[in-house]
Amino acid sequence: MRYRKIPIADLLRKALVVARKLGLKEFEWWVAKELSGYEETKDVPQYRGGGVLQSCIFQVETI
Repeated sequence: MRYRKIPIADLLRKALVVARKLGLKEFEWWVAKELSGYEETKDVPQYRGGGVLQSCIFQVETI
């Protein structure tokens, strides 16, 4: 079996289309945030918390 390398952004865009067609609002919200970023630090999922992301958010908000 051969595998293609597909950028994650391409997969997320396809997932967004599927979420909209199926009316999966929560999933649509999550995919949209993964694609465009989280505006509020309270919305950032725990698996993205801490480390570099938190540092970047802190630096941007304090500038």
